Amino acid sequence: MKKLILLVFLTIKIVLSVEYTINGVLKSFYAVQIGGEHEFLIEYNRFQLNTEAYTENLHGLFVVDFLHDLNKQSEVISLREAWVEYFSSWFSLKLGRQHVVWGKVDGYFVNDIVNPLDLSYFLLQDFNDIRTPVNILRGKIYRGNSGFEIIAIPEFKNSVLPSTGRWSIFSIQFPPAFQGFKIMDKKVENNLANVGLGGRFSTFLFGTDLSLVFLRKMEYTPIMKISMEDSLIMKTYRWFTFYGFGFSQPFGAIVLRGEGGYYKQRHFSTIDLTSVKSPFYQYCVGFDYELLMNLNISMQYIEERIADYNPKIIQEERRRIFTTFLNYKSANETIKPALILLYNIEDESFMSGLNLELDMIDNLNILVGGFIFNGNRDSFFGRFDSNDLLFLKVKYYF
Repeated sequence: MKKLILLVFLTIKIVLSVEYTINGVLKSFYAVQIGGEHEFLIEYNRFQLNTEAYTENLHGLFVVDFLHDLNKQSEVISLREAWVEYFSSWFSLKLGRQHVVWGKVDGYFVNDIVNPLDLSYFLLQDFNDIRTPVNILRGKIYRGNSGFEIIAIPEFKNSVLPSTGRWSIFSIQFPPAFQGFKIMDKKVENNLANVGLGGRFSTFLFGTDLSLVFLRKMEYTPIMKISMEDSLIMKTYRWFTFYGFGFSQPFGAIVLRGEGGYYKQRHFSTIDLTSVKSPFYQYCVGFDYELLMNLNISMQYIEERIADYNPKIIQEERRRIFTTFLNYKSANETIKPALILLYNIEDESFMSGLNLELDMIDNLNILVGGFIFNGNRDSFFGRFDSNDLLFLKVKYYF
């Protein structure tokens, strides 16, 4: 009885000491095709309600997400984020559905590979909406200018990669002999044997931010496997081991930064629906430059390469992408035009955008602009050549 009274007393004390904040955002994203039939390529509304709770050593966040996608004719209600974090002066422990961001590349994913991706609309959504939270146990230890974190990922959730429609990025031409085969997604059990593990060490040394990354988990992108006996084509998810690094060094108005990683063995699908393993590396080097008080320039060079390439592999042997981002701020940062360019040097395809961001009314953010895709039909950006668009994004915060 005494233990029960003590438990009730402690619960009441914790509840009374908690501070709550409730806020949210309503997002609308509409994009219409330039030319053609002028159809809507993107058409959705998203409402997110955020509840945060604080005590002296605890912090919790719960995000309820309501998504109404008119293109997909779907309505989804989900608990997008839900985590609790205990923190002190030298360590923290965070448990629940969350984002883990280990990469700093603009407009692309190099070391930022902890969370699965929602590429329903390629790279046009906000990165917080592209990156899908999953259940993760995350611990951090701090000491001076250094920190070490370790993660365990008990939940598997594959990336959303459209295989049909205007935003298809995972379409495979099956050989004639396999045309009648049924495609099945092999379910990954959430058990102890399938828990992903990772770690990251970061430090500030001689004016440079440095980080080292290790990750051992399953791919979020499927590998196709054929079963002749059952007339099945199965989407399977293979393990990989990843070693990465990152750095950032300011030189006056210029910040030089980079990151990269090496996969000891990575699985790749082939044209005959088998898989092969090969080492794989990727890296990015770039800089941010404040040219004028209100003008920022960011340029990056990104390279990915399959080390021991087999001609049967569907993915290209090498991908080299050059990116440029120009951002200008005027009228007390309430009017912000921007130019975006992603150019694939290998196949000469590109994605280019121009937008104007307006922050002139409290709690209301408006982004208008357009994107052009160009290249051969089978190129990285050219596959969306008919998706040139004008768009409108509206966000209302409360």
